[in-house]
Amino acid sequence: MEHVVQDINDCPVVLTVIFLYCAIWLYQRYHEVDLQKVRIDYTRIVDHHEWWRIVTGALSHVSLLHLVFNLLCLWVLRSHETQLGSMLYLELTFLLFFHSSITLIFVYFFQQRYWDRTESVVGYSGVLYGLISFECVLHSGAMFFFGYRVPYYLGPFLILALDQGIGMLMKQKVSLTGHLSGMVWGFICGSIFTHYKFHPSGLPIPGRWPLEQPHEVAISMWFWVSFLAFIMLMIYSVWKSDPFGINKRVTVG
Repeated sequence: MEHVVQDINDCPVVLTVIFLYCAIWLYQRYHEVDLQKVRIDYTRIVDHHEWWRIVTGALSHVSLLHLVFNLLCLWVLRSHETQLGSMLYLELTFLLFFHSSITLIFVYFFQQRYWDRTESVVGYSGVLYGLISFECVLHSGAMFFFGYRVPYYLGPFLILALDQGIGMLMKQKVSLTGHLSGMVWGFICGSIFTHYKFHPSGLPIPGRWPLEQPHEVAISMWFWVSFLAFIMLMIYSVWKSDPFGINKRVTVG
């Protein structure tokens, strides 16, 4: 019981995300929301300015199994919030979400232009793979993968291969592009933290984390610039695509 209380105190962001995703999934199932209306769809985003889909797509899941797998992975990775602190963890999560989503749209642009194909995705997996890559950058040496010692930097790729294999066995389409986008930005964010000095226990040095660390300041500045760009993009998208039908209800007297 003490461990449960400690997790609640140490991981408020993770628990909030879990409850939020469960509530959204129940709402979508109760109201029978068509995922085609909320998924990340390149054509709808580019041709119809529906950039808000990067939010609704990340908040949605195909099935209960999809949701459970992602939330279990998020819970396993909760140590990020414990070590970084809730605010810095929240900033990292947003950076992974926003930049992996934008990267995904650019990849779809090249896929459609040169291979005449794109895909539509939903789910939180991009952020999760970013967190996995972020963790691997911070560690040196090797990790155990089904009993085998492998370099830490290979961890995300092995997990991705396993994920793709399970998807094929279950005849479920798993977004390789979406996962890779998250991994790339996880490696980028993790590289910023490589100069942090940790105790052998893996915990940050008391009194120096996170306020006195220059890299933490850089992450915060990067977050606020990205968040401002995100807000402007959402305002533009809502104005151009009119998802709530406001423009149709406005009459000129």
